[in-house]
Amino acid sequence: LREFYKELIHIRREKTCLRTGTFKTLIADGMIYGYIRSDEESSIVVIINNDTKRNKIDIPLDKKNMLDLMTNTEYVIKEGILEIELDAMSGAILK
Repeated sequence: LREFYKELIHIRREKTCLRTGTFKTLIADGMIYGYIRSDEESSIVVIINNDTKRNKIDIPLDKKNMLDLMTNTEYVIKEGILEIELDAMSGAILK
């Protein structure tokens, strides 16, 4: 658990947009919440599945691919839609 929080702190320190960037909600649907934070240097998408079950989430994004900074999983965005499945009570931090 300690390593998990250390990684979150490292990502926040490394990505200035998570501290000072603009904020825009991408999805708010029941127990699913996602937002994007952006500044001149970068953009980060955070998606949270606060549900007790696994969920498939579709989010419109104007990008070609995204990398999960916690798992190094790469997602290809098809026709402007990010399709991601998140386990219960989990999330993703994507750049």
